[in-house]
Amino acid sequence: MSGGMRLAMCLMLAVCLLAGCGNPGGTSSAPPPDLSREPASSGPNVQVDWSKLEGEASLQPDVDGGRWYPEYTDHLIPGEDYGSLVPYVGACMYRFDQWTNDAGEEENWSDSFPTPLYGLMTREGKIVVDPVYTAVQRVSVWEEGQERPLPVLMLGQASPEWQEVNSGQRYAAAAADGSWITGSDFWAYTGRGDDLLLAGDSGVTLVDTATGGRRDWSWESLGIGSQELSRFSEDLIWMYGLQWTGQGVYLGAEEQDTEDWENAQVRIFHPETGEITWTTRTQWEEWLGALWSGRHTDSEEWSWSWGVDGLTLTRGQEIRQIPVPEVDTRLSAMVEGNYVLADGEIQGASRSWLFRLDTGELLLQGVSLTFLRDGWDPDRPPLLAGWDEDGTLTLYVPDEAGGFTQMRQFPSPRSDNWLYPELWDGLLLIRDDGTFFGAYDVESGDCVFYRNLDLGE
Repeated sequence: MSGGMRLAMCLMLAVCLLAGCGNPGGTSSAPPPDLSREPASSGPNVQVDWSKLEGEASLQPDVDGGRWYPEYTDHLIPGEDYGSLVPYVGACMYRFDQWTNDAGEEENWSDSFPTPLYGLMTREGKIVVDPVYTAVQRVSVWEEGQERPLPVLMLGQASPEWQEVNSGQRYAAAAADGSWITGSDFWAYTGRGDDLLLAGDSGVTLVDTATGGRRDWSWESLGIGSQELSRFSEDLIWMYGLQWTGQGVYLGAEEQDTEDWENAQVRIFHPETGEITWTTRTQWEEWLGALWSGRHTDSEEWSWSWGVDGLTLTRGQEIRQIPVPEVDTRLSAMVEGNYVLADGEIQGASRSWLFRLDTGELLLQGVSLTFLRDGWDPDRPPLLAGWDEDGTLTLYVPDEAGGFTQMRQFPSPRSDNWLYPELWDGLLLIRDDGTFFGAYDVESGDCVFYRNLDLGE
């Protein structure tokens, strides 16, 4: 990146006050269900009481399960008794960046939408860490085309002190149950098997995610000087990312040869042994391509194409015709089990359709539809989320007839705000851009955590 971007400041606009404890065959000719309809009277026996969410889109009082520590806590204190840790949004901020361009002129950029600040809580809503993180992310590895989560969280924070790399963002790695944590020393990470590989200013670190045990290599011990590290970090962040293939990890090119880019010698690190080998950039990119092509699930074995008769799906000798309504712009399609999701635009407006794969029956349509999977339990059946024109989010569960039954609606508190749902270890986490964050137990329907973010207009 030219000019050397530097992070200038993060202006916090709202911090939520902690509240007291709370417990809080063939295509059907019938029209598809409307996203705003009431729940069907028949369907699966889902033990959920969503009555707490009924009514207008007014905000409810703050809810939580109390505090693990009585005082404000700005870092994760390793402990054995937290259980599964869950991120929550407890505050928001706008971010402002400043940098000097190639002409020596100062330029500025600011977020159009606020950035959430995350804390950590237990599944019961008890606060463990106050909202200090810019990101809380899971790490997954791929095995035989299947994604498997590692028992680790990446906790992101930003500081002007770190401005030279990754726009000031650094990560700490922590056990998903809070039993161990590293320092906020890293700007890139990747996983393979049960191990996590981290890269930062000082070097690379290999972590056993089950125990937190680690092995460290300095950049000097790997033959990488400060000037080369600057080039390599830009390759990592803006081009390749930190990628752990079966042949090793890319740790930069010996020198930048723009005239012979393909045959430039690149350094390959082998974390299992600490060994460094060399190969060509072309060879590395072939290994990287093989890594990505191997990351597919059964749903991606279907290829799709649009035609005058709608959508054609092909897998080997199997062919399915899906009669998608005529659209102005054909965007995408995907297969999830016995369901097909298709997306397009009509007169510039986004539309989504859900079909049965075996019959071609249209089940649902809306502004946007997506499947929600629990990242900690990939085998758990997904929910379906649908958004309507006014921003209302509707959740559906699979029913015994092979369709979907409405579970509950979440009206958007503000018409111009999009609602963001996520499944996390049996909890539904839902928020919008700066108004609220809520966490609900999917089985019981109980609200275990709620925060009014109060950014207003």
